[in-house]
Amino acid sequence: MPFLGLIPKLIGFEWFGKTPQNQILKYLTSAFAESIRTLHTSILLSGVEQPPKRILITSAQPKEGKTTIAVCFARMLAKSGQKVLLIDVDLRTPAVHAEYKLSLPSCRKWLFLARKRLRSKNSSMNVGN
Repeated sequence: MPFLGLIPKLIGFEWFGKTPQNQILKYLTSAFAESIRTLHTSILLSGVEQPPKRILITSAQPKEGKTTIAVCFARMLAKSGQKVLLIDVDLRTPAVHAEYKLSLPSCRKWLFLARKRLRSKNSSMNVGN
C-alpha cells in the first residue's frame, strides 16, 4: 500500500468543546483541513483510470482517529458536491451515529429500510448475485 498522506494529531480541541469534524469546514486553511484535502487528492490520483468508489479507513488500535478521519473526509467530499454514504462497521464501539447526533436504534432502522429498498430494486430488475 503506498503512502497516501499524513494527518496531524490534534490536541486540545475537546477542552474548548470543539471537534475536528465541526472545525474542518470553518477553518479551511488550517493544517488539519489541508491534510484532509491532500489525502482526498492522493486517493483520487491513486486510481489511474478512475478514482475509487469505496474507501475503507482502518487501524490496528482503538483511539487512533478512524472515526474522526472518516467523518472529516465524508464532510469534505460532501462539501465538494460528491455523494457520500458513511457506514460505521465498528460493532464493539460504533461512534459515527454520535457525530451526527443520531440514536443507534434509528440508524439500525434506517439501514434495515435501505437494505429492504435495495433488495426490492434488485429483484425487480432481475439482477443476480
